[in-house]
Amino acid sequence: LGHRVPQSIVTSELSDARRLLGDEFIVKPLANGYYNTEQGARAVFTSRLLPEDFGKVDFADAPFVAQEMISVVEHLRVVTVKGQAWAASLDARGRPLDWREQDQAHSEWQQVQAPDVCAAALDVSARLRVGYTSQDWVRDRAERPVFLDLNPGGQWLFLPPPVSEPVTGAIANHLAGCER
Repeated sequence: LGHRVPQSIVTSELSDARRLLGDEFIVKPLANGYYNTEQGARAVFTSRLLPEDFGKVDFADAPFVAQEMISVVEHLRVVTVKGQAWAASLDARGRPLDWREQDQAHSEWQQVQAPDVCAAALDVSARLRVGYTSQDWVRDRAERPVFLDLNPGGQWLFLPPPVSEPVTGAIANHLAGCER
């Protein structure tokens, strides 16, 4: 669609990922990344994979998404509902690669005006014909937006009220047939 996306491959073969992405990339679960153990619920977070880690990982256990490593300076969650978009930002500096690993990050998102990313998010949702989306974008060191993923049932309630409240209202209005 003309939006920047990281080079990615879904594979259960480490050699395929290395051939496409080189010797440094990230891996993340193909599915939701949560599982239960006797100690309780656990999450599988996005992780950087370096050559010294290759011997410790067995991609054959389950396929992973292997992706180009991007130097992220800002995380963006863009929520779209029927032609409307709201954005929230989280500064990536000083955070783990996967911000979800840091408990306080969940409450540090800020509403942001990001017209370029909101327009791109609306374009993606319109072209895919999805009425509601929760999209993850990042800005790299050059502050270029990079599209990571779209979830047609993703989370928004952790976002600050200036984002979460109008999103909730727009979803309720859409479901009730009260489009504004």
